[in-house]
Amino acid sequence: EESDFLMKLFLEHNVNMAISGHLHYKQEGTFGNTTYLVMDPLTENYSDPGYLTLTVAGDQLSYSFEKLHQ
Repeated sequence: EESDFLMKLFLEHNVNMAISGHLHYKQEGTFGNTTYLVMDPLTENYSDPGYLTLTVAGDQLSYSFEKLHQ
């Protein structure tokens, strides 16, 4: 129910990207015109912790997932 409501709202308002955190894994997907990003936990106990780099240039958005430990 909530996800359907949000997806309709995002389409209505032309939302490009929705970012949330955290689940216990990283996830990305596109539904309609909206890219959905879910971040993984940023803890030392997690096997592959990381963070999101988001770049805004005018009306363009780009992102990359970065590993905390190389």
